[in-house]
Amino acid sequence: MNVLQKVNGFVKTEKILVIPLRFIGDTILTIPLLRNLRYLFPSAQIDVLVTSQTSIILEVCPYISNLIREDTKGEFTEKLKTQGYDSCFILRKSLSMALKCKLAGLKNVIGFDKQRTPIGYKRWGLFLDYKLRYPTLRTETHQVKTILSFLQVFEKSQKDEHLELWSLNEDEQSVEKLLEPLNSEKRIACINLSSFSHGKNIPAEKFSKSVKYLHQKGFELIFTGVKNDEVVCEELKKLSSVHIHNFCGLTNLRELFALYKKTEFLLTLDSGPIHIAAAAGVEKIVGVYGPTNEKQWAPFNKGIEFYPVFLDLACRPCYAKVCAHNSCKVDLTEDMILNKVVLAVGNL
Repeated sequence: MNVLQKVNGFVKTEKILVIPLRFIGDTILTIPLLRNLRYLFPSAQIDVLVTSQTSIILEVCPYISNLIREDTKGEFTEKLKTQGYDSCFILRKSLSMALKCKLAGLKNVIGFDKQRTPIGYKRWGLFLDYKLRYPTLRTETHQVKTILSFLQVFEKSQKDEHLELWSLNEDEQSVEKLLEPLNSEKRIACINLSSFSHGKNIPAEKFSKSVKYLHQKGFELIFTGVKNDEVVCEELKKLSSVHIHNFCGLTNLRELFALYKKTEFLLTLDSGPIHIAAAAGVEKIVGVYGPTNEKQWAPFNKGIEFYPVFLDLACRPCYAKVCAHNSCKVDLTEDMILNKVVLAVGNL
């Protein structure tokens, strides 16, 4: 059935709920959709479901009316019943979330037809009113464009695709204070070697040569991450015999965005910071990918020089939590990463 034909009149919606994926990068990639919804419905109430992890990103977003915090105690469905949303966009492949929205009486529940179940993924649209096809693992379509495909339920849509984030004056001031001990005449290169998805993590020793090279090129090196990532930072210091400023746990996500606005170069795994850096306009980004799709999850904004590092294996990309060989990470070499860093730095 043609979705557009089925939803004529749906453009009069007044209360919209958007449910992004739970992770930081996924939330950032949802912002172009939120902006376009605000263009289409300037007076509508547009609410977004957030986790404790992602709320700080969106609490200053000008396109949102309210943030609704996700809970694990079953209170979420009861909250939804009182809100009277007349449309709901579920960006997750989640059968249970679609069920919660239907139990809450939400109308016009839109989601991907590929739903997560206890026994894997099934292509069906149970509990969805309108279904959109989710791309395959090997898609060359960027995730921003996949998320923007939700706009097809409207007869008229604008597709302003760029990424953006926001920081407050207090965030900028906090970063300035952190940078005071550094040499202000040196360029900044940031390093991020952590991901909340452990299947993406790559051993620190594979980055040692790249860190040495960046140091030789005169960069001030800053290692970013959460507090627990200090261990990886210290390991990289020992392996490279290079001083790296440890900012682990010292910045929230808005402050990280403010820091990246002062950064010329980023070396990172495929994780949230790659998208924060894209929104900040970091000039050159080297992204290291294990099992994930470098085309689907690349930094998205124009004007960024992106240098992906990955092994072109027959079994890749995949999102398997258990792998018998992990060749996409084990066989990735220090020199593969270093070669892309050298290429990226060029005449910076």
